[in-house]
Amino acid sequence: PDSCVYYVSLAIELGLSNYESPCYSHLLLGKAYLNLGELEQARYYGELCESAECQNSLVLSIGSIHLFLGDLNIALGEFSEARNNFELLRQCSDSTGDMVGQREASFKLIYVDLLKRNEHESLQNLELYKLINDSLNDHATQRLKHQLLAQFETGKKELEISRLEYQEEISKKKRTYVIFSTIILLLVAGLIICLLYTSDAADDSLRVDLGGRRIIKK
Repeated sequence: PDSCVYYVSLAIELGLSNYESPCYSHLLLGKAYLNLGELEQARYYGELCESAECQNSLVLSIGSIHLFLGDLNIALGEFSEARNNFELLRQCSDSTGDMVGQREASFKLIYVDLLKRNEHESLQNLELYKLINDSLNDHATQRLKHQLLAQFETGKKELEISRLEYQEEISKKKRTYVIFSTIILLLVAGLIICLLYTSDAADDSLRVDLGGRRIIKK
């Protein structure tokens, strides 16, 4: 939190937030001061987050503002205001289909209702929290299954590619062996022919002509 306060404050001082809405900086500082227990500073930035500019900001989720304001209300002992902010968080999450936000809102409402001793509402929110959490877990499980299946299919493809590459390498080696063997055979055949030709030439040089008759000296 201390580092967050320092760097975000420095960014605002240097004008680095002028290029977009400062609402996100206000939210970060408010959360940091809330974590530090400096409630007056957190309240100050909470009021800035409630401004019309931040409520209509395109770079900041309205739900995140209500979540922060609800946590701030709890720290200040303003449980009714906290409940209102968490209900607004739920509405924002419902409108966008954000199940994580819905789960967060339900969890916060359980806590606030327990603080306000609203056991009936707390149990209702607990049931809703369980349903949303189970649904999110199911989605996570299905997503994990799809990821594992995709990895398995990718592994199969990589294995098949490796097998084909190995076969191609073996085929290349076989072709190289056949070509090399053919060259060796041709060289041996050529050598044999050369030897036979040399032997015939040597036999011809040993023939002697005496009195018109050809005598072969053996």
